Amino acid sequence: MSIFSQAGGLILEAHGNGGKLTHELITEVFAAGFKNETLDAGLDSAVMDPDFLAAAAKKRYGCEFGEKLSGARLAFTTDSYVVSPLFFSGGDIGKLAVTGTLNDLSVCGALPCALTCGFIIEEGFEIAKLKKIVASMAETAAANGVAIVSGDTKVVGRGRCDGVYINTAGAGLIPPGLDLKPENIKAGDVVIITGTPGNHGICILNERGSYVDKNSVPSDCAPLAAPLAALMNEKFDVRVMRDPTRGGVATTLNEFSARNKNIGIELIESSIEYDKNARALADILGIDLLYSACEGRAIIVCAAKDAEGVIAVLKRFDETRGAFVMGRASEKNKGRVVMKTTVGGARLLDMQVLEQFPRIC
Repeated sequence: MSIFSQAGGLILEAHGNGGKLTHELITEVFAAGFKNETLDAGLDSAVMDPDFLAAAAKKRYGCEFGEKLSGARLAFTTDSYVVSPLFFSGGDIGKLAVTGTLNDLSVCGALPCALTCGFIIEEGFEIAKLKKIVASMAETAAANGVAIVSGDTKVVGRGRCDGVYINTAGAGLIPPGLDLKPENIKAGDVVIITGTPGNHGICILNERGSYVDKNSVPSDCAPLAAPLAALMNEKFDVRVMRDPTRGGVATTLNEFSARNKNIGIELIESSIEYDKNARALADILGIDLLYSACEGRAIIVCAAKDAEGVIAVLKRFDETRGAFVMGRASEKNKGRVVMKTTVGGARLLDMQVLEQFPRIC
């Protein structure tokens, strides 16, 4: 009889005590779900050859970009995920955890190479749901050529965790010569977003309130490793990239202008495209989608001469097919983000102060 049958299909506190149940949980759920050579070694740390990582990245992303990895810098990031609910239209906490870490690496110009994960699981959580989350993580990682090479599991008592929390960390390689940061932005540069803004945040809000049919407002949750790697492989003057998660597009652009006081950023309201259903629900609830989180979008600032080429590359990929120019950097309104409205006025988009809705990631 399996440990899960004995436990009634639920996580027990004993699954976190380091003994037999812990080892069987790790073996039957995590090692089986994330199976790869590095993880199978069973060490306390993932031991990897940097040359192997470079070769794997080159195989996944190819072209000249991969051939420059011999002198690459290491990018390393970590994030924790406590989204509520755990399963939502367009994704779940597992897909979100892998996606968020891959995107944090990709917007730095890095080629993602390896991930780790840590699970904090509440006693009584259903094993079937845990397996579903693990399968989602494994599928998302494998689709992007990345292995989950190490991890950890902890079990806490009932009421001390909302089902399951996940921490992921990721490593990637940045080819020599790439230095993406807001300080690079120059007046006249173009601001591009890879798709409609705010879909993830409004999706999570709808999941909690059931205002409209859940399938009509899906999350934008999607890894951007492939399209952003393809973009970096071209000879474009990309100044900076960022994924606009908590605080959304407006807050991210304010972070740019705060770091680079030599420019202001002007958005053109008539140029900004929104998902029709997301916009309708946001209008009803009084939510500004420019402050709503994205989990499958990137903001890209590039030289104006390269904007058309950047858009063309992005439109080759399903995840970024909806890319469009939403504004530009300017010598006016330095240190600020301003929206040029459809009626000819201007609206200041300040840094978000209070959370519109918590636990969206």
